[in-house]
Formats: sequence, C-alpha cells, structure tokens
Amino acid sequence: MVTSLSLEGYFSSLSRVFLVTRFVVGNGERIRFWEDLWWGDQPLGSQYPSLFRVVLDKNIPISSVLGPTRPFSWNLNFRRNLSDSEIEDLEGLMRSLDGVHLSPSVPDARSWPLSSSGLFSVKSFFLALSQFFGPPQVFPSKFVWNSQIPFKVQSFIWLVAHKKVNTNDMLQVRRPYKALSPDICILCMKHGESADHIFLHCSLTIGLWHRLFQLAKMDWVPPRSILDMMYIKFNGFGSSKRGIALWQAANIAFIRIVWRERNARIFEDKARNSEALWDSIVYLASLWAYCSKALEGLNIVWRLLVHVELAWLLDLHFYEFLFLFPGLENYKQMMCLDKAAVISDAEFKSGDFFNPWNLCTVTQVEELKILIRMFPIWATGIVFSAVYAQMSTMFVEQGMVMDTTVGSFTIPPASLSTFDVISVIFWVPVYDRILVPIARKFTGKERGFSELQRMGIGLFLSVLCMSAAALVEIKRLQLATALDLVDEDVAVPLSILWQIPQYFLLGAAEVFTFIGQLEFFYDQSPDAMRSLCSALSLLTTSLGNYLSAFILTVVTTLTTKDGKTGWIPDNLNKGHLDYYFWLLAGLSFLNLLVYMICAKIYKRKKGS
Repeated sequence: MVTSLSLEGYFSSLSRVFLVTRFVVGNGERIRFWEDLWWGDQPLGSQYPSLFRVVLDKNIPISSVLGPTRPFSWNLNFRRNLSDSEIEDLEGLMRSLDGVHLSPSVPDARSWPLSSSGLFSVKSFFLALSQFFGPPQVFPSKFVWNSQIPFKVQSFIWLVAHKKVNTNDMLQVRRPYKALSPDICILCMKHGESADHIFLHCSLTIGLWHRLFQLAKMDWVPPRSILDMMYIKFNGFGSSKRGIALWQAANIAFIRIVWRERNARIFEDKARNSEALWDSIVYLASLWAYCSKALEGLNIVWRLLVHVELAWLLDLHFYEFLFLFPGLENYKQMMCLDKAAVISDAEFKSGDFFNPWNLCTVTQVEELKILIRMFPIWATGIVFSAVYAQMSTMFVEQGMVMDTTVGSFTIPPASLSTFDVISVIFWVPVYDRILVPIARKFTGKERGFSELQRMGIGLFLSVLCMSAAALVEIKRLQLATALDLVDEDVAVPLSILWQIPQYFLLGAAEVFTFIGQLEFFYDQSPDAMRSLCSALSLLTTSLGNYLSAFILTVVTTLTTKDGKTGWIPDNLNKGHLDYYFWLLAGLSFLNLLVYMICAKIYKRKKGS
C-alpha cells in the first residue's frame, strides 16, 4: 500500500513539473489547443474551465481550431449549447487569441523555462521535481468510515470530500439549465456555490467553525479545501480515543447540518440562524459520539451540551434526529410514548443509559406506534375469518339436509368447497385484468385499489355471502314445512347446487380480504418486522375459528333455554339455521362499519 501511494504521489508531481513546459507555436499541428501551455501562464483548459468541460475533442491541435490563415475558422465543437456565461468566456477567448500568428512552414517547438538556455537539463528537472514532490494526500478513510455515525451520513461525507455533491458549480457542468440562477451561495448570498465554499469559506460556516475551534481552545485558519480539513489531524479534544471520537462526530455533524440547512433554504424556503444551527451540530455530535465504543458508559459526551438546557434540546431536536436515519418516521400520534426514548433526570445523573427496561431507542418507540395503529385493522379480520370458517362447518351441515343427487351422481356436501377454489381461480385474473384497469382510471393509483379499499370490498362480500346462505336456508325450511318434513330428520328435496352462490361469494371475499391483508401488513409494517407482521394475517384465521366456536356455543346456550329446540338442533328441519346466518351477516355488517371508521383515521406509513 505504501509503495502504491508513493508511486501515485511521484507521478502526480511529475505531471505538475511537465506542466511548466512551454511550446513555441509554429504551424500548430503538434500542440494541443486546450491542454498544452502555449498561451499565457496556464493551459487554455485551465484558463477557461467552463468551456473546456463542454468541448467535444479535448486533444484537438491548434491548427485544426484556428485554421492555416486569418481570419481564424474557430472550429470549436461543443457537446451542447452554451449558456450566457459560457458565451462570454468564448468571446474573451477569441479576443485573447487575436494576436496569435501561425507559420505554416515552421514546425512547433518546445521551450524549457526552468533553465536559462531554454533547453532541457537533468539538473533543472531534478531541482524542479524535488520542489514539487510532496507527500500524497489520500482520502481520510479512518476519519469517516471508522466513526460511529449512520452509514448514510458516512457516504454523504465521502461525496463531499470528492466534490460529488450537487452544488451549483457541479450542476453547471452537467445540466446548466437546472442550475441555480444567479450563481450565488444561498447561505451567505455571495460568491459562487461550491463544496469548498459552502463548508469552509462561507461567512455563515466560518462563524460556526470558529465557534467549534474555540470550544476546543484552538485558533482556526480556513484550509484550501474540505478534503484538507478532513486530512489535517487536529487534536481538537485531545489525542485519546475519546477525544478523537468526539472530534470526528463534531466535524461530520457540522458538514451534515450545513448541507441540510442549504437544502432547506433552497427547496423549503426555511432558514435558521447560526444559534439554531450550532445547537443542531452540538446535539448530533453528542449523540453520535455517545454511540461510539470509545465513550461507552461515560458522561463526558454530554459536556458538549454546555449552555444548553438538556430537556429543551431533546424536545427541540427529537424529530430532527429521526430524519437522519432511514426507515424511521415520527407520527404526531401517541406522542406520550415518545417519553420512553427521552433520558430522565435520574438516568442523566446516574449515567445509566443502557438499561433496555428503562430507556428505549427511537426505533423501538416508532415500531410500537406502527403496530398499535395497525391493530384495529388487523382485529376486523377476525370476524371475517369467523365467517370464512362457516364453509367447513355450517355450510356442510346445511348441505347434508339438501338434495345431494345430481342425475346419477351423489355429491358429498363437503366437496362443494371446490367452488370456493374455482371462485378464487376465477376472480384473481378478473381482478388483475378487468377490475384494476377500470379502478385505475377513477382512483389514479397503480394498483387500482389501495390495500384498505380491497379489504373493505372483501368484508362487504362476506355480508352478501351470509345473506345468500340465510336466503337458501329460508327456502329450504319453507319447503320442509310445505312437505311436512319438519319432524323428520331427512333431506329436503332442494338441490345442493343452490349453495354455489354462497361459496362463490365467499371465494371472491377471500381474494379481496386475505390478499389485501398480506399486502397491507407487508407494506405498512416496520422494515425489521415484516415477516412477523405478515404472519398476523394467519393469526386472524386461527382467532376467527375460535370466535366461530364461541358464537356457536353462545347461540346454542341461549336458544335452548327452558327446553326450547334452539336454532341449531340435531334435526335442522326443526331449527332456524337461517337466524344463525343472519346473525353472522349482522356481525359482518357491524364489523364493516367499524373497519370503515378505522380505515378512515388510519395514517399510512409513507416510506416502505
């Protein structure tokens, strides 16, 4: 690694030495127009960087640009139309080269200005090389990647060090029509916006840097670039591991807060003064340093909170902290739970910040809020599962006292659940190919229906399913009374195929409700709990079966008092199974109303 860095520094210095080599223009066929030093103290590419960035051929010779005779042809090909400022630079370039004269018969020549004779010598080259050679400057990886801060912020600091952030000077290069106009720094309303200016040379950031260095009892002189700022090893809070961790966190928090302030002023038209920015820097630096292993179990990190009321600071910046971590979002609901993540006075005095029974993380609080908000939606699925359980219980009992013969075939009552499967197979493609495109035209949503709307449709179909079963039972009992079969435990001559509609409706309700539940729990659950929350839909199935058994027990107990036959006797011809189906239809309708209220007040999770 040392060898490679030395070679890199050597070749970098070597290229800088050769930059002083001047060219004497003859016919201009061997001298590069933009990159060779032939006019002025710098190559034209360095004198006019805005034009050099957008030119197509950066190695084009002088003769190809100017042409052999005057007036010059100016064959400059750019990869896009020039902006107003670039047109002004082009006019300045053309005026500057007005005194150039090409000699078609004279070849181009080199001149070595480091020697008095103008000729190259090893001695002059060695002296120049020793003057320019210096230690290679590499990215301070330990300063960034070894710090205990979120990876998202570490990646951002890497972009800042390499000047890859979307400052105005970078936008001018790539897409000038999208750059800010005029080209000024939004923080100080002066100068051009660049990474070095925003984070080092802006009047607002200079004041904040001085304040940070004064806290470390040091004088600050702005370095040349932000990379130099990271590369220089300041012993701001000492050379110990604790001091280094605290200094790293302070510097990185500084850059992060300044960039957020810049974006807030541009895109949200919101501005904070230097005091508010300083409070944010102190808070984030304290928080990140506190999370580092070097300060584990110590209260020294909170010394940065001098002159700031701790409770006021936590209350002010609690929601700001959530913005920095992906997957977290604070909801202005159940805010009483936020207290679980705030350090109490007793914990602050004792320094016990690691007991999970006393202090929760912000992530744990927000995930609990999500689960609590999802609970009412989940609970409404239990009643639907109780209705779905009738397919294997009361529907079969009803089919056993109906005519099961179709021609020469005898149909087992339990086999009619096949129509539930057929209904699912039918409704899935109908939903995807027909209903979703139609709904998309009205709702404007890619899926046509939201998960909540899809579940609501399924709950409504469950009401229709129970109503259809009740109507079939009413018809069966009327036929049993007409044929005087009430006292006989025999099948009524009503075809079992009349049960198909209720099975078909139940299959449609299953498509809408169960699939909607899976999508809802997966999309709205916390990222770290998606597998667990997806299993909640299976839990509703089991609880629905228990609820179905409970309702059946209660109905049987209440309707058989005082020696009454009851709704569901052994001989269904003497009972009122239709009342039971109407009861489930009524419960399903009430469940639908409760669901509509819960879905109306539910606040969706924005980021998935």
